[in-house]
This record gives sequence, structure tokens and C-alpha cells, in this order.
Amino acid sequence: MYQDIINFEKNFGGWLKLTAIFIASFFFFASNPAHINNPLLVKNFGAFILIHILYYLVLVKVIKQMETGHLLWLIISTIDLAFVAFLIYLTEGLNSNFFIFYAIFLLIILSAKPDIIEFLFFGFVGHITSVIALYAFYESMNFYFTISFWQQAIGLGIFFTGALLVMKELTKLKKLTITDSLTNTYNRYYLNYKLEKTVEKARELTIDLCLLMLDLDNFKEINDQLGHQVGDQVLISLTDYLKTEINNRGDIFRYGGDEFVIMLVGTSVSEGQRIATNLIDGIKNLNFTNNSSSIVQSLTASIGIAAFPYHAQDPYDLLKKADYSLVYGAKRSGDNSICVYSSNLEDKNVDYEIQSNFKEFKEKLELVLSCIESKDGYTGEHCKRVANFAKVLGEKMGLSSEKINTIWLAGMLHDIGKLELSENLLIKKGDINENEWQLIQQHPVRGVKMLQRMKLPYQTEITKAVAQHHERFDGSGYPKGLSGKEISLGGRILALADAFDAMQSFRPYNYALSKEEIIKELKDQRGKQFDPELTDLFLDYLDEIEESQQAI
Repeated sequence: MYQDIINFEKNFGGWLKLTAIFIASFFFFASNPAHINNPLLVKNFGAFILIHILYYLVLVKVIKQMETGHLLWLIISTIDLAFVAFLIYLTEGLNSNFFIFYAIFLLIILSAKPDIIEFLFFGFVGHITSVIALYAFYESMNFYFTISFWQQAIGLGIFFTGALLVMKELTKLKKLTITDSLTNTYNRYYLNYKLEKTVEKARELTIDLCLLMLDLDNFKEINDQLGHQVGDQVLISLTDYLKTEINNRGDIFRYGGDEFVIMLVGTSVSEGQRIATNLIDGIKNLNFTNNSSSIVQSLTASIGIAAFPYHAQDPYDLLKKADYSLVYGAKRSGDNSICVYSSNLEDKNVDYEIQSNFKEFKEKLELVLSCIESKDGYTGEHCKRVANFAKVLGEKMGLSSEKINTIWLAGMLHDIGKLELSENLLIKKGDINENEWQLIQQHPVRGVKMLQRMKLPYQTEITKAVAQHHERFDGSGYPKGLSGKEISLGGRILALADAFDAMQSFRPYNYALSKEEIIKELKDQRGKQFDPELTDLFLDYLDEIEESQQAI
């Protein structure tokens, strides 16, 4: 709550108050030009203005602690109400037009969304300061028993009671939009907004910001075995525990399902680890109950940690890295684990995605290859061999596991465009005519269009390699006539692997070359059809590349 008040004061409240003082001062001196000749009055008004300027500067540039900023806000808001009382004392008492500035300053205070006690406090301050001002003006308390005084007091009271009720309803509506209905924690929508603002503030104040991403281990089994009502009760009990442990140190957000994000402002990585350790130890020892009976025991959680500014400068990148730490660090280490983000998690992420989704993806891949094989009986096995040849070459080049996986997948899919060619054309033994050749040259383009409709890992790199595997290093290839390094590395590797398998394979329209003939052809096409450096490396490891097809 303090943070919301301070943010309002920095963004709007400070300037609104200063503007109100300028307007009040203008009307005060304009109503009686003689006032401008009174040096004491000028100094008093100048002091009020200077105090507000200093207040704003201190709030923005100096104050680091929310409690200190909140105390300063209480003091300056009390001074504002005293300033209005001073104006009433200097003008016409109960007939003063400056009573309206009580309304103005109280509205500014109300806009900062104070709690009920604070607002009642300012209402009391407004009443007391006005009574003191009127007593000084009239030099008696008789005004306190007049209808005029109580008309103004009750009128302001009714107005601000109504304004307060409206503000409370608006606050309730806002809470509904930013709160998860089950756990009464903040929701994911508000996390995105709050994280962006908090990172900006942490950068401005040069303080740490630590994100903990917590996930209950094996929570799906609770829902499956005990039912969703029990699962919901577990989540409610968990968040009650988290709120107790975190208290005022940070905010808790439900990220989705059984995942929660805990945002800790001014918390270092080491302190975040300590808090995370306490949380998972506490959750492990927690008995979740329903109607006073134990329903789940020995529940565990895993936590991923990322911190600003050490791991990320951008709020969305920070959230992503906390997620990486959870999914590819803590969860892979086993239940009840903690992982702080490190850059090597990015590399592990790539391999893990392939491994975790490989079974499902392999089934789809086998289906595609079987469709191709049903047309010509050659291409399916050819794609597997090309993928293996390309993979070995990538390993000998020292490429990362991500690039090797990308090239292997591209090899498996490089001839998918042939699905759109007729079976007669694919197995034709005689010469092909110009129209048929043009159709064949379009199979990389057709393949790319088919791949773009599939959900693939490394989608962009794979489609580029498939599109370019018939381009030639000298620019005489198809479909675009690219040359040299204009052709992607994947495309250049596949060109070699594809041609090598074509040379060693018997097909209806071509005979298989001997190993010596293949070596001669590769050397002849070095720098023409093939990348010269890749060709040299391919020849150096030709025996090992040949052996890789035995694994199919």
C-alpha cells in the first residue's frame, strides 16, 4: 500500500499539490493587492511553495524506504490542510472562498488511496485546523455553534464519505481484475504490469529485485487421485502459508495452475536463496487439511530464481529466466530442489525440449516419412541417411548441440516437398521434360510451405535449410540461385549430405557410384556445387560419415 501512495505522489500528487498552492496563492494576492506589499505574507507563501518543491525532490531523488516516504506524505498532507486553515484565517472566516481548497487537497489525498484510518485522520486534521483558524479569526468559539459552520462541515463530510465509498467500490473492482479468485493472490495479468513497473523502479533506485518461481511437485497426481476440490484446497492452503512466510517482504502471484511467482524487492540473490530454502522446507513439513482432517502429506515444491540486475535487465527476460531456472534447473534436479539462473540453462533448454517432445515429434516425423516412402520407396530412408550424415559433419565442425539438432531435423524433412509431386514423376526411369524438371525444382519451396504449417523446434532455421539444400556454392542452383555464404550453413551441409547419398544410392533413373568415383566427384565440385571448406572436412571424415548410416 505504501508503494502505491508513494508512486502516486511521485507521478501526480506532488505536482497537483504544488499546482493547488500556486492557484490558491494567486487568488489570495489577486483578491487583495495590498497583500503583496506585506513581506511576511509573501515569505510565508514562498515557504509553503519551497516546502513542496523540496518534498517532491526528496521523494523522487532521496527516499529509498517506503516507510520513510509514507511518513513524509503524512506530514506534507497535514501541512497542506494547515495551509488552507491559514488562508481562511487571513481572509473572511466562515465566508472565506478558500474553504474549497479543503475539498481540493482532500481529493488529492483520497486519490492516493489511503486506508480508512488515514483518511479519517486527515478529515479530523481538516476539522481541527479549520476550528483553530476560525478561533484565531473570530477570537471566540461562538462560530462553532452556528448553522453556517456545521453546514460547511457536514457538507464536506457527506461529500467525502460519498467519494470514499465510490473509491472503495472502484478499489473492489480493481481487485477483481488483478486477483486470482481461488487463492486471493495477484493474477498473471497483474504480474506483467507490476513486474514492468517494479523493474523500472529498481533500476531507478539501484536496488535488487529477486523473482522466485515456485511449482508444486507432482500436483497433477493430487487432482487425478483425490479430485480437483482437494487440489483447490491444497492451493488455498499453500498460498495461506506463502502469505504468512513472505508477509510484507514481497508480492505473490499465481502464474498458472500450481505455479506461483514471488517478487521480492530489495532482495539479493543469496537472500532469495535463503528464503526459497525456508519455503521448500516449510512446504515439505506442511500438512494440508480440509475440514480439520489431513488430506495430503509430504507435498514438495521446486523453485527457480532469477534476479535483476544480475541475470536480466528486462522484466520479461527476468520472468523468462526465472522460468528456465525452474523448468530446466530445479525440476530436472528432482523434487524439492532450488536452482538459481545461469547461462548454461539456455543450452540445456534446447536439448531438453527436443528430448521431452521427441517421442511425439518422432511419431509425426515417421508418419511424414512413411507418406513419402509410399510414393517412391526411396526418399524416406534417404532422408534418414542425409540427416545422419549431416549430424556427423556438424559434430566434426564442433557445432553446438542446438545447431546439430536443427541440421538433423532439417535433414529428416528436407524432401518433404516431394509429397506434392506425382508418384510417376518420382520413379520415372527415362528422361524428364522441361515441365517435369520445373516441378522437381519447386519441391524445396513446396516443402517450406508445408513446414510453415507445422509446429517445429527451430522452425526458422529448419525451413531455411530445407529451402536452400539444392542451392550451389557457385550460384547455379535452385530455387533462388544463391551463392557462397548467402546459403545458410544448414543448407550447405545438407547439399553435401544429400548429394553424397544420391551418389552412393541406386535409383531407377541413376546408378550408384563407387567410393573412388564419389571422392573424385566431391573434389571436382569443390567450390562449384559444394562449400570448399565443408567438402574438405567431409572427405576427411568420409569413413566415419559412411558408417553412420548403419545406425539407421
